[in-house]
Amino acid sequence: MKTEHSEELFQDRFVQMYEMYLDGDSYEKIGKRFKLSRERVRQILKNRSSEDEYEQIRKRILSKRVNTWQVKEIANLIKTGHSCRQIAEVLGCSVDCVKRISSKYKFQELRKVS
Repeated sequence: MKTEHSEELFQDRFVQMYEMYLDGDSYEKIGKRFKLSRERVRQILKNRSSEDEYEQIRKRILSKRVNTWQVKEIANLIKTGHSCRQIAEVLGCSVDCVKRISSKYKFQELRKVS
């Protein structure tokens, strides 16, 4: 049976999760903090958010994804010496996304040299 106190605690937890996500933390990191699975965090954020809040979350997720052309563009910009932050700003994606692609690209270049 839910009490008013437990609902208040749940709402506080939701607010903390929501703020962490908007600060750039992943579902996985939030889940570790609250001892939940990544999927459960996603469900909580979806079910407890208003339509506007959830749309903001979805936009953030989409900004982390990149298209094939963006991967090629990131690789080209890395070759010319641009920083991850500069590339992210130009292409409208997250710095973490650029770093992931950058590390894969650099690894592939090292393999070609070996």
